[in-house]
Amino acid sequence: MKKGITFIAIAAMALAFVATADTDAKAWWGWHGMNLKIAGSSFSVTTLPDGTTNAVPPFTAIQNGIARGKYGKAQLRSQTFAGELAPAAEGECPDGLVLRGALTISFVLTYSDGSLISGTTTGDSHYCTDFTGTTFATDAAGIITGGARRFDDATGDWNVDATIEGSRLTGNLLVDLD
Repeated sequence: MKKGITFIAIAAMALAFVATADTDAKAWWGWHGMNLKIAGSSFSVTTLPDGTTNAVPPFTAIQNGIARGKYGKAQLRSQTFAGELAPAAEGECPDGLVLRGALTISFVLTYSDGSLISGTTTGDSHYCTDFTGTTFATDAAGIITGGARRFDDATGDWNVDATIEGSRLTGNLLVDLD
């Protein structure tokens, strides 16, 4: 009888360890990095004097979407400011995107258990676009500014490589938590 109880206790502890390893972002071994696929929408919220939406930089836009990775699916909400454009130097932008501008991003990821993680850009974050302003490619990086629940006291870095075509947003978000 004692062997059976010992086996059940060991099995329960192993199950608890496996369950918490993917549940808590900060466990005894430290923070985890996240590689997230993002998909969603992006809409300009800056308007012109006649009330129409300004889709030509500079403008502010809002992104809504889903970020999916190892630790589950999160709602992505972000605000970006696309600055003035200038011709891109050779190799600064993907083929066909010949204009480059400064980019500022603030984002929040919200998980179904109420966990949050947020970040903002730093340094030389930029976007590239074509002459029409309908395709944007971002190359942005920044710092993690905080979190809640699983991500209490979160710090670290992030970078995103995303494309916006029309209003469709797709890309990859890499978060490296300290």
